[in-house]
Amino acid sequence: MDKQDSDNAKTAGAKTAGSDLSVFDLDEFITCLRKAVTAPSPAKAIRAEMDRYFENPEAVRQAMPTFDTDEETLFEDETVSIFYCRFRPNYTIPPHDHQTSAVIGIYEGQERNNFFTTAGDAFITKGKSVDMQAGDVLSIGPNAIHTVECTGSTPSYGIHVYLAPLSRIERNLYDVAAQMVIPFTDADFQRLVSDDEATASSQA
Repeated sequence: MDKQDSDNAKTAGAKTAGSDLSVFDLDEFITCLRKAVTAPSPAKAIRAEMDRYFENPEAVRQAMPTFDTDEETLFEDETVSIFYCRFRPNYTIPPHDHQTSAVIGIYEGQERNNFFTTAGDAFITKGKSVDMQAGDVLSIGPNAIHTVECTGSTPSYGIHVYLAPLSRIERNLYDVAAQMVIPFTDADFQRLVSDDEATASSQA
């Protein structure tokens, strides 16, 4: 993890000054993020909006649609991608990068972000972990490699914001068993998630 990624990882749970938003409106939220990404420092502007909205995670939880899937695209254009993400207990997504800055906000449940570095002789080496719960916000630098796992007995729910069209940029998965960096595809992502779930089940 480089210095920017490390510094960003320290900010989980930080709050900005301002009053709580008692009512969350998803369309208004998306509009605010689309405006923020045009600011001179878009990552900081996105972070400020996420801090503001996630000061009241219960309002976000109550207003968010109910999805049957683990991931849904809420909005995406050339400048920003906004995703709903759910992580289930005993579920760990494989090491991956984004190739762009990201900001994550949690509105229900608990999860852990584990960060990795490629420095040294090892394929990837685990670095710091950041535990998150409802109301926490985490900034992730463009060079970060991480996994996400649900640490509670119920799913974690969050909104993930990326400063790029995430579905269209080239990024990587890190296959630890094969010691290989491979292009990010949905098929390989699901294959590696299944491996993690099998490991979790066998160790339970």
